[in-house]
Amino acid sequence: MTRSADQEYITTAIGKKYRVEKSSDFEYVTTAIGEECFLFGVDVFAHEWTDTRKCIRVHDPLYGQPYTMNIYEITVDGTVYRFAAGEFSNNVWGFWLPTNRVRPDGRDSARIPPDESNAPHTKGQEKRSS
Repeated sequence: MTRSADQEYITTAIGKKYRVEKSSDFEYVTTAIGEECFLFGVDVFAHEWTDTRKCIRVHDPLYGQPYTMNIYEITVDGTVYRFAAGEFSNNVWGFWLPTNRVRPDGRDSARIPPDESNAPHTKGQEKRSS
């Protein structure tokens, strides 16, 4: 774990560097068993997940165990949506959405404007592993 200019980073076991976002910016929404979870009106497992190289630190809502969950984006009908997710155990997934989903400008913060999205740059980024 490193810090630079008030920003925290972690490095995974395989050497990838992830920026740690504020966990308070996300709220737990659901746990999914298996590979089916509906967010944004779609099954997120039916879409390719773009790894943003960002993560949040959270606690399992049932047992309180700490986890680091990656932040991903998916594109649905040309719109990019952001969420955090990870496995609590084999095929038991936790999902978090941005806390203040409605921004002061009235837009849904889970829906990412094209200029803020990582989606156009997905080449070479990992798809989630299942």
